[in-house]
Amino acid sequence: MKKVLTVLILVSTMTSFVCAAKPKYDREFILKLGFQPYSLYRDHNTNLGISGGFEYFQYLNNVFALGGGVAYDLPRKFKDKDVHGNTSFLPLFVAAKIRTPCFGLDNNYAFLSPKIGVSAPMFEGMGKISTNAGLYCGVGLGVSINVLVIEAVYATNNLTCNKDAKCSTITLYAGFKFE
Repeated sequence: MKKVLTVLILVSTMTSFVCAAKPKYDREFILKLGFQPYSLYRDHNTNLGISGGFEYFQYLNNVFALGGGVAYDLPRKFKDKDVHGNTSFLPLFVAAKIRTPCFGLDNNYAFLSPKIGVSAPMFEGMGKISTNAGLYCGVGLGVSINVLVIEAVYATNNLTCNKDAKCSTITLYAGFKFE
């Protein structure tokens, strides 16, 4: 029993050193472009949207990175005929990245990326609307294969627009990673 316990402790210690080792490249810069098949502003759906952005991450070890980024949701029209105009958002956020551990997966891995920041709403053709920037919250789930990054992001853009409002989006991104 002592031998089995000793072997387990030894294996877990070695695994933690291997998985905690810094990756070959300890930072990433990602340029990405995506489309939004789902976007709901208050109770109104919008047409298909397009979004672009960039993110920068600095790895603290092989599993965890901190960084930030910015995205721009291009203006999109509302599907409802009684709502006129366009809406778009510009979120600026800090993010973390938690990726699959283990040595040797520097270029190919799955990841989870929570994001929080501030989002500036922009409206066109909707009359005089007083808006203030609000809290941006998002979470991304994706994979990185060499220089290609594919990510699905669910996000909410909170804003004050004559009264509090929220826009929820799902964005599917494809991008390139520079290390």
